Amino acid sequence: MEGFVGNGALKRVIPKLIEEGWDDVPTLKLMKLEDMDAINMTQQQKDALEMRSYLHNRALIQYGDKLESSGKCLQELLGLSADEISSQFGMKRGHVARFIEKKTSNSSIPDRLQQPPQALTSSKRITKTSSNNSIHKKKLDQSTKILLELKRDLIKETDEDGWTPFHYAACFGNEDGVKLMLEIDKSVAYITTGEKGDEKTALHIAAANGRQRVMEKILSECPDCWEMVNSEGKNVLHIAVDAQQEEVIEYIFKKSWIIHLINQKDIEANTPLHLLATFSMLKLMGKLRSHFSRDKWNATNNKNMTPQDILSSCSEIQDNIIGRNIMNQNQELAKITREKSEKRGAQSKERMKAMNEEWKKVGDTHMIVATLIAAITFAAGFTMPGGYNSNEGSNQGMPLLLREAAFKVFVITNTIAVICSTSSAFLYVTASLYYVQHKDDVEKPMKRYLMALLLILIAVAAMIVAFITGSFAMLAHSLGLVISVCLISCISFLIYFIELKKFISHI
Repeated sequence: MEGFVGNGALKRVIPKLIEEGWDDVPTLKLMKLEDMDAINMTQQQKDALEMRSYLHNRALIQYGDKLESSGKCLQELLGLSADEISSQFGMKRGHVARFIEKKTSNSSIPDRLQQPPQALTSSKRITKTSSNNSIHKKKLDQSTKILLELKRDLIKETDEDGWTPFHYAACFGNEDGVKLMLEIDKSVAYITTGEKGDEKTALHIAAANGRQRVMEKILSECPDCWEMVNSEGKNVLHIAVDAQQEEVIEYIFKKSWIIHLINQKDIEANTPLHLLATFSMLKLMGKLRSHFSRDKWNATNNKNMTPQDILSSCSEIQDNIIGRNIMNQNQELAKITREKSEKRGAQSKERMKAMNEEWKKVGDTHMIVATLIAAITFAAGFTMPGGYNSNEGSNQGMPLLLREAAFKVFVITNTIAVICSTSSAFLYVTASLYYVQHKDDVEKPMKRYLMALLLILIAVAAMIVAFITGSFAMLAHSLGLVISVCLISCISFLIYFIELKKFISHI
């Protein structure tokens, strides 16, 4: 689906499309105007869907982004000359021919191999039933037949995707084209598509697209082509079940050779019964139970699971809900969620790295502050207020103000300031080391920067308290002077409170 949508206008509406069940290309191409209006698609998105459906049906989807970016709708593009299309969009000449071959503006295009895609409107848009139509159709059929008889190799020529005209006829349900080519050369029914890893016959293509009448014509002319398998080892019944084409499956059930298909295994050792169980097609499984003996239900795949094991597992996990579309939807949603999460994670990581760089610069300044506080408080610890006792005796060398309460508070707060400032300086050093060794790990340095900042704030506050209490202890006999010193010093706490409040409010 991503290849179909590309990088154009439809990419923005993918989540809504998946939510509403338009979660694969075949379903998306069935959208009508009322379906688009129901999910509020813009005109640009409608035009993009019409153009991409047209390109997809012609195996030209690789040009989707270039054509859409031109701003022209499909009809405007079809109005350009071959030279203009080739030069403006870098389209190969052969692809240009395929692109403009079916741009006929009248409504009498009878051959279904030459009809434009019907992603947006009903089939009434293509043809009008009239007597002229019938005449044109007969003439075209005769012309095509003459052309193919003259140059029979055209039937087997492949395009760049390895598809022959017969493959396209089977894909689009062109019964007359299928019949005509089989009359000329029946071997085309046995030719597989040339795309490596996706080889399949026209019968497989018809089964996958629900073209039962085409299958009938192919099997009527080549009754043994049901035996062929695709590159994944899947037979025609595998493919019909995988595409959930119930009418085709019931048609195959009526064939005598169904007994040979029902227990045939693909490269993963899954039989068609395993796939029926995977998609919980209970009605069809019930029909099969009445046709085949119990031993047909005991085949195991590479995971050693029988169809009954898968059905039980699906019942427990998904409550018997058909899982293919839901699985696709969940995968798309999970991918979108994962991409958004990765994008948010990358953006968050970049922001954290930038913030870490800023903190590193701030940390260098803070480390100087921490070092200054440590030096001042360390010196104050050995230059005691009031001096020391110089008299001989047991108290010689002791601080004179040792018994004063204010002096004791000074010693404690000064010690707190020393320890906090030195610890802060140490944390700034370790944060720098973490930053050098683990540049992608922004969490560890950030924690240390924040812790160091907190310790500096505590050290500054403790240093001011130490200054106040030291001054009080020394000037206790001059009450007026003590009060003045304390009041002036307390102004700093008011400044700290206001600034911290502003800082915290901006975090």
